[in-house]
Amino acid sequence: MVNTPPQSPGRSRSPLLFAPQVPVAPLPRADGHSFFNQTWRPDSPVVADSPSEKGIPVVITWNYGGNDVAVEGSWDNWRSRKMLQRSGKDHSILLVLPSGIYHYKFIVDGEWRYTPDLPFIADEMGHICNLLDVHDYVPENLDSVAEFEAPASPTSSY
Repeated sequence: MVNTPPQSPGRSRSPLLFAPQVPVAPLPRADGHSFFNQTWRPDSPVVADSPSEKGIPVVITWNYGGNDVAVEGSWDNWRSRKMLQRSGKDHSILLVLPSGIYHYKFIVDGEWRYTPDLPFIADEMGHICNLLDVHDYVPENLDSVAEFEAPASPTSSY
């Protein structure tokens, strides 16, 4: 299977159906530990429209051209299509999502596309979509996080 955007699946114009999905706990790190003990509640918000609401800001970017670029994802059970904002050759959007693993796809000029340089998965019918692992990250060793120290005042007087 070729993993380049021009050969992305979705060349047909028929609508694609996806099974509803709920967010799940993030993937464990390479050392086998989880970032946190997370439980998802059905009453928790799925997609927030403003960064002030509880969630984790995530930037999704498409940098393979196109005029009209949108994204759909399992964060709202594939119910909405959000347009990405163009900046030069790239398109991007800021979403605020609760922790979890999500499937998403790009719709570029009316065709279903995916980004091959990010994690992706194929369903049983061969349709490919990207994976997004959203989680709060708190470093285990806080000593490695440098604190801001203000520079000293100049020795000369004003």
